[in-house]
Amino acid sequence: MTTIEIKNNINAYINRELNTNESNWSEYYITKYRAADLYISDGGLLARIPHNGDKATITVPTSDRNGYLLGTGQNRGITTPPVHQIVWDYFGDSPVPAGFVIDHINEIKTDNSIANLQLLTIGQNVSKSLKGAKREGNNNPNSLAKKALKVARLSAQKDS
Repeated sequence: MTTIEIKNNINAYINRELNTNESNWSEYYITKYRAADLYISDGGLLARIPHNGDKATITVPTSDRNGYLLGTGQNRGITTPPVHQIVWDYFGDSPVPAGFVIDHINEIKTDNSIANLQLLTIGQNVSKSLKGAKREGNNNPNSLAKKALKVARLSAQKDS
């Protein structure tokens, strides 16, 4: 298959090469200096197609300290955005407006499919995190929510 044939049939090519069944793949860029084309699916998978003709591979994302997956970590000194940001940028309904964040509907930070992502205001996102902290108690992995509850409790004690 020629490079042009691959580009014209990228969904079929990647799905066949990587034995996946993703519905949409889109090329994304991190730097102009790269030895492969990088693709992201609307299901949150990352694929790498080398320019030298080597076989396409699934890219295993690294995670940041908060548990969000990063596209390829550091690439020539540039940290890539989180996978959910890349998925939203390519498959979301609209750009992320100021004051909004991309939220994982099911609260699983590694589920980056477009069906699991939504835009929330920062306030809505914090409120959702706090509700999760109350529901899951001390076992909640969202440490920011636990910290926010602690600050709220200390503040209430101070005021009384």
